[in-house]
Amino acid sequence: MQLLLQNSLLHHLQWSLVLGISLGVMGCDLKRDRPPGPVTSSAVVQGVGNVTHLDWQEEGLTVTLIDQMDHHALNGTSASGEPFYQYSGVATSGDGRRYQWDVEASDGKTAALTIAGKVYDLDNGRVLTVVVGGEDVVVHQAKYEVPRRESSPTDWADFFAVHPDVVEPLISETTTRDERSE
Repeated sequence: MQLLLQNSLLHHLQWSLVLGISLGVMGCDLKRDRPPGPVTSSAVVQGVGNVTHLDWQEEGLTVTLIDQMDHHALNGTSASGEPFYQYSGVATSGDGRRYQWDVEASDGKTAALTIAGKVYDLDNGRVLTVVVGGEDVVVHQAKYEVPRRESSPTDWADFFAVHPDVVEPLISETTTRDERSE
């Protein structure tokens, strides 16, 4: 009798487990239920400044921000059922300069980019050099293919050596700022 009871309990337990797993699988949407997010990397490049790189590796979108700010705070968010992935950042310097940026991507192929309250069309370039002088934020866009992985400062230094026009606005602003402080 006790053996029959144990077998019956074991049988019910097995069916409960099968039913629970089945309901769990049926309740799961095997498709992605939230927008894809980027792989992010940051680098400090000697003589240039800071690089923040967002790369939706599977989907193809990249966004690269280059500046000479001292501190960067980054935050990425996506929630189940939300129509887009949002990645935001604030860059500040010791002398009080700052800017904020936001990227919203629904599919990892296109995105809306806002820097200091102004919307930028990424069809005009996904490499953005951000020059902050006092209250003014000037953004230069360039259309270049960038390293497609988490890149080191050496990778970026090599990129800037081939494309010096990308960092020229930063060098010009640094020279102007140095001349004003003398």
